[in-house]
Amino acid sequence: MILVDAYNTLHAWRNAPMQEDGRDVAALARLITASRFGTDSVHLICDGTPPSGHDGIHEFTASGARITYAGAGKEADALIEHIIER
Repeated sequence: MILVDAYNTLHAWRNAPMQEDGRDVAALARLITASRFGTDSVHLICDGTPPSGHDGIHEFTASGARITYAGAGKEADALIEHIIER
């Protein structure tokens, strides 16, 4: 399983020199699952709550990757640690 702190990765990706729009969690999911790592189970963990349009759902699948939001006022780091401990 590949665990990714999505917002840390997106922050670094947005600061990369290439100019490309649409650098969001869904785009990150597409990028990873289309890569050589796409055959592994990919789990993106995000801080806080999902953007509007997800009707309060904190976990869903996009482009074959599992995307989980830690919850209101919570950071991805704590959820990642919890997943690793399990």
